[in-house]
Amino acid sequence: MNVTTGYLNDVVKKITGSSVTYWIHQEFSIRSKRALYYTDMDIKEVAYLFGFNDHAYFIRLFRRLNGITPQKFRLLKRQK
Repeated sequence: MNVTTGYLNDVVKKITGSSVTYWIHQEFSIRSKRALYYTDMDIKEVAYLFGFNDHAYFIRLFRRLNGITPQKFRLLKRQK
């Protein structure tokens, strides 16, 4: 795109009201929930699917964004 990260963040925030990081986290949240719900991959495999070398970091980020661990999310959603 040939723009600095600061400029990109400023433009995105001006247009949407939220930072690039916010939008990346939203997309991560949606896609990781989808992978947890529709596949039988274990949590470690889902973490690696999304480029995380450390599955513990994936779990922490998922919990911070969604208020629930990936395992608990999967259990609760599949019970319905």
